[in-house]
Amino acid sequence: MNAPDAPVGVGGDPVAAWSNRRRTEEQPHPNHTPSQAAPTTTPPPTAAREHRGMVVRANGDFRKGDHAESPFPDWHVDVVISHCVINLSGDKDRVLREAFRVLKPGGRFAVSDVVTRGEIAPEIRRSVLLWVGCVAGALGDDEFRSKLAAAGFEQIDIEPTRVYRAEDAREILSAEGVDVDSIAPQVDGKFMSAFVRAVKPIAQ
Repeated sequence: MNAPDAPVGVGGDPVAAWSNRRRTEEQPHPNHTPSQAAPTTTPPPTAAREHRGMVVRANGDFRKGDHAESPFPDWHVDVVISHCVINLSGDKDRVLREAFRVLKPGGRFAVSDVVTRGEIAPEIRRSVLLWVGCVAGALGDDEFRSKLAAAGFEQIDIEPTRVYRAEDAREILSAEGVDVDSIAPQVDGKFMSAFVRAVKPIAQ
């Protein structure tokens, strides 16, 4: 199985994922930015180098690239995964189109990300950003579905894994001078971590 991961950091997530896979499968190939995947003239950070060594021993590799401009050819991978990365992109439509392009027909898009629900005032989003770092560029659930459909995906599903409440971050927000009680009605149920899944149609 070929499964590109678009991580941020030093590559620990792919190693953790691979530790749970069956040894008979072909290892996935994560997609890293130049600063994360050792450029040819600059050694990678120690942790990234160590993780890369673990991956190579497990029949996987790190590819230098960008999730908005994948290094993989068309119809190449079985599943695209990422963890809280798409919301950091400035061109989410392009990211989703790239994911669709590299997937084989019948391939799966399976990511975790922060997603919002309903209208959210900018000042509320800024307050929650103090607590949930990935929220600044988070898509609304309906918008995410629309963008996936526009990219060509079908069987789109967004499954909440955690719905955030202002009370969960009372201490953090209060320390920053945020009146938690006043913003709670505009926060509760508006922000969530979610699994986002979709499938590339077989008929192309």
